[in-house]
Amino acid sequence: MKVLMVSTDELIIREGSEAYFRMREYGNLFSELHIILFSKEKERNPGEIQDKFHGVNLGGIKSNSTGQKKIRENVFVYPVFSICRFFIPFKAFSKVKKIIKGEKKEWVTTTQDLFETGLVGFLLKVFYKIGWQVQVHTDFLSPFFFRQSFLNKIRVVISKIIIWKADRVRVVSERIKKSLIEIGFKGEKIDVLPIAVQAEEIKNMPITFDLRKEFPDANFIIFMASRLTPEKNIKLALNAFSEALKINSGMKLVIAGDGPCKKDLEDEAEKRGIFQDVKFLGKLSYQEVISGMKTADLFLSSSVYEGYGMAVVEAAALGCPVLMTDTGVAGEIIKDGENGMVVPVGLVSKMAEAIVDLAGDNNKRKKIAEEGKKIVLDLISKEEYLKKFREIMELVNKK
Repeated sequence: MKVLMVSTDELIIREGSEAYFRMREYGNLFSELHIILFSKEKERNPGEIQDKFHGVNLGGIKSNSTGQKKIRENVFVYPVFSICRFFIPFKAFSKVKKIIKGEKKEWVTTTQDLFETGLVGFLLKVFYKIGWQVQVHTDFLSPFFFRQSFLNKIRVVISKIIIWKADRVRVVSERIKKSLIEIGFKGEKIDVLPIAVQAEEIKNMPITFDLRKEFPDANFIIFMASRLTPEKNIKLALNAFSEALKINSGMKLVIAGDGPCKKDLEDEAEKRGIFQDVKFLGKLSYQEVISGMKTADLFLSSSVYEGYGMAVVEAAALGCPVLMTDTGVAGEIIKDGENGMVVPVGLVSKMAEAIVDLAGDNNKRKKIAEEGKKIVLDLISKEEYLKKFREIMELVNKK
């Protein structure tokens, strides 16, 4: 079986990155794997990106004379760039036509989403009858996703048009499967395949950044690790923390991550008079984030929508109590009052109450932390993930 993958993950062409090694492992599953990569730039300077697990600079894989990059003997990457993002799917489609050379029956397509990359899978299905599996990593049918931006509104419209041509849809959570069934998509064509969490690797990582040593005067440390973007709704966390501080003034909110909302969030903290109690760390290495989870009293997620919620799952698996909004794996993996606490999306008062509750109840926190560690037993391993992914692609190939 020959597989065409359409992706936007530029770490794929960073030798030594997690994505790079994942593509090499995918190469063991298929006779050939050809990856069409939507690139934001024509060429990036080596060393701009760091490896997730080791924090070392990653160099880019060199292209041959045709622009093709080779990851292993049967795995090839074709970066596609356009100044206008609207044209990238059509440039990618043009590139794919040259790769398949009319051999339609041997090929299967998998696309990273139902948006720009999904258009490529849709076009291949319509014009070449090539089997198409689409992957859905985000809860795009959430009303919060739709309202976030004009681009998201366009994406939702496109998704609802093209999804009906997909042979199978892989989703990362039961929440997304349920939302697809609600719009009429057949449940038997949906595969729930969560993201593989490397639990043992993160458990064995040494602590390189100890929050208790960094903030010795705090009696309760709340840790967040996230992109500072609108959907992460960090403003909700700031507002809830501000209310909770009125009950417990010794707490500290530590936020790891960077993004377009950083200045607005700093201004919000200043406006609420809590800037001295909130620490914006900027972007940390993956090891430092894991260390933060290991040394914090509470991990907090305030998103308005999530497909899965990898950071939440990692924190729980490491024994850090989790408080999250009702998104992603809430109710499926993180269950309110059992192995975490779940509050409604957008409600400051409920989040503030939960923070105060957990900060003041050591026994409850310990119980949640111990139960959280047990989720590791139910998480899919990398080997199981790869086996299931291969099985799904075989089903698509039979269409």
